[in-house]
Amino acid sequence: MVKKLADEADVLFICEHWLCPNEDYIINKNFNQHNYYFKSDMECGVVKKGRPFGGAVSMIEVNICTNSSSNRLRIFGVWIPFDDGSNEKLAIFNQVLSVIEMYSELDDVSYIIIGDFNADLNRNKRYDVFMRFYLK
Repeated sequence: MVKKLADEADVLFICEHWLCPNEDYIINKNFNQHNYYFKSDMECGVVKKGRPFGGAVSMIEVNICTNSSSNRLRIFGVWIPFDDGSNEKLAIFNQVLSVIEMYSELDDVSYIIIGDFNADLNRNKRYDVFMRFYLK
């Protein structure tokens, strides 16, 4: 299914792939028409459970076109850790939104925001409330 998506999409962002650092060849072998940035949060040979170890991959089609007058594209690939109720996690969430806002207003560049914000616009948890405020 991911291969089909990649064949049809110019930009693909995969969160929580659970691959080890030395397994980036899987991405390279299957998605060679894309440039990619691979990040693993895993240690090879160590069995781990839980949210902080998923990793992310951003893949971009080599020949992508934009609608901006500068013909440039800025892509924000986001993975925000789940809200554990701490002030630290809330600060990270707000910082990421602030950086996106700052860069999106800099110049005439098309931009795409993709990823996992761990927020749901139909709920009322902390991240959800801040996300709704940001989107207004």
